[in-house]
Amino acid sequence: MEMKRFDEEHCVICHCGFDPLDYPSIEVGKKGIESLIKFSKRRNYKKLRSYLSKTIKNNEEMDIQQKIFVHKNCRRDFTDIKRSFQISAPPKRGSTKRLRSSMSPFSWKENCFLCCRIAIDDEKHPDRSPLVRATTINFLKTIVEKCQERNDDWGNEIETRLSCSHDLVADEGAYHKECLSRLMSNRAKPSDKQQQDLLKKFRTCESYNEIAEVFSDETALTEEIGNAGLKLFAKSYNGNSNDTLERLRYNQFMEMTATSNTVIKPQSLPPSESAAYYHSLRVHLQVIQWKSLMTSTIMPTDWGWKLVNNCYEPIKTDLEPAPENILKFIRCNCKVSTKNPCGTKVCSCKKNGLKCVVACGNCHGQQCNNSESIIYDDDNESDYDDANIFDILEDF
Repeated sequence: MEMKRFDEEHCVICHCGFDPLDYPSIEVGKKGIESLIKFSKRRNYKKLRSYLSKTIKNNEEMDIQQKIFVHKNCRRDFTDIKRSFQISAPPKRGSTKRLRSSMSPFSWKENCFLCCRIAIDDEKHPDRSPLVRATTINFLKTIVEKCQERNDDWGNEIETRLSCSHDLVADEGAYHKECLSRLMSNRAKPSDKQQQDLLKKFRTCESYNEIAEVFSDETALTEEIGNAGLKLFAKSYNGNSNDTLERLRYNQFMEMTATSNTVIKPQSLPPSESAAYYHSLRVHLQVIQWKSLMTSTIMPTDWGWKLVNNCYEPIKTDLEPAPENILKFIRCNCKVSTKNPCGTKVCSCKKNGLKCVVACGNCHGQQCNNSESIIYDDDNESDYDDANIFDILEDF
């Protein structure tokens, strides 16, 4: 059994070392030590309580300040009695940075923690939530016990994932009702039919083998990877060999506009070509890293990643969020109650030499001195005024 270490180089709660990047140390003062003593008593951590009590006593008698260091997360979980706390070593960092693409993307709020799939809204019932939230503290314990009872691949997968959570309620853990039912009734994990259909579709693609070889070629150029990725994306959205991703995106948007009764969500559309291009670069990087067992020397910053504060972040797109003429759209918000509404350079429309439009906040391009004047045809108007209405109707 590993000896518990109480020193400045190890956390006094979990007895593990510190990492300046992932697991930094924080110093605990007198009040913090007293708080740890209180919770160590409630959690029945006798050795920790004894050590901390001796530390305070020595500090008072010898007039010294012995420093106590802990992990931030350890102190947070240890001093929150609602959280279940177990002493465990934090995961060790590898010799190289791990990219986010090397880990399965997972969110406690958006993914089912049982099957790991992202929530998919029900098109027939958009008001219904596809996920159910964990509401009781004992729910985590029940799921872990069931996983241990099953002792199969799915149960081990769930148990490993839940080891990252001390409190499902606080993490807003979500799950599918179907997945919970399958887990508790000892049935198999639900298959991802959408992913299986997509793989079948790729295999029927004429250039599938050629595209796969491009993605696995370490000497491939970024343009080759990007173009191969765009072909795969077009195929996944039922496109033909000549269809572009932008055309498919436009067609699907127009179809949804004509048939949908709810607000169109951007994530339901095919990605833009720029987003698909950078995603393809990251996929290629991941494939090469897997093939070379993380020994490849290619730079992530050349393949869809950027460094921000010494951390890698994905380049999602290089496009603006909207066309330039929309981003630079000018409209004013002048008050119409003034003596000269929109008549001075204070008005942003007037300042830029533009007439006020309907989109303007208060005047709406009508109730101001900078609106577009409407010219009527006086001759036609006078004819109708002088004529008899019944004579006009008879002409029709």
